[in-house]
Amino acid sequence: MDSRYSTLIFILTLFVGMTAVSQNKYEREYRLDVEAVPAKAVNYVNSLPVASKVKWYREESLDGFSVEAKALYRKKKISIEFDETGVLEDVEIKIPFDDIPQITNPGISQFFDENHDKVRIRKVQLQYTGPDEEVRKTLLNGAPTETTSIHYEIVVRAKTKGKWESLEYLFTASGEMVRKSVIVSKNIDHFEY
Repeated sequence: MDSRYSTLIFILTLFVGMTAVSQNKYEREYRLDVEAVPAKAVNYVNSLPVASKVKWYREESLDGFSVEAKALYRKKKISIEFDETGVLEDVEIKIPFDDIPQITNPGISQFFDENHDKVRIRKVQLQYTGPDEEVRKTLLNGAPTETTSIHYEIVVRAKTKGKWESLEYLFTASGEMVRKSVIVSKNIDHFEY
């Protein structure tokens, strides 16, 4: 009786863990005038030495709405996302796959090899999260602070068992997969930057 109960608990835990990691992703973006952006978000972006005009967007997703600033920062495309009140959610910097550090890349490559027949990398973003001042210091100094979390968001076109899908993965700095999202549809109103 105890072993059946333990097996059932193990299977339920595994199932719940798998469903928590995998989800659907849908995004739609609309341009915003800076006057419609929370002042807190505008002030945060203005405190950074961005090299181009900032474009503001309102993003609709399955989780709700957010506000996003897009610009060039140190010759790379940067996206700074806030909630609707102007609280920082994350900062993403577009990078080539080869720029992922050697300590991280093997785990990601091994994950793709074990889980897909073929993978075509579409976009890689270095993602910083944490307290807004710590993320700002990370951006200004070019090195993460102790309380800034580093992740890699990777959008791929992957073939598994003969079926192609568009997927978005989130990996830790050690190369561990923490989230898989199936991209529901590519909408004409979504601007990749």
